[in-house]
Amino acid sequence: MTVVADAGPLIAMAKIGGLEALFRLFPGVSIPPAVHDEAIRIGRERGSADALLLEEAFHAGRLKLAVPKASPLPIAAQLGRGEEETILVAIEQRAD
Repeated sequence: MTVVADAGPLIAMAKIGGLEALFRLFPGVSIPPAVHDEAIRIGRERGSADALLLEEAFHAGRLKLAVPKASPLPIAAQLGRGEEETILVAIEQRAD
């Protein structure tokens, strides 16, 4: 199963201690660069414990970086960079 995640759900799962359950269901979750920045890099800069958990998952290969080939979305949308990249990667990978 191909899964692509946005930052919000990943941050929420980390905050409630749900990452292990997520990775039992979906062993490899793809994230685009903007999601990595938001959930891990910026979170670490702010000292967020959830960002450390997500960084550990990234280094363990449970979160996999997926750079979208296309940009922008084929239709106009008022989305953040993370949401747009997540949708592009999901389309390109034919995510479930």
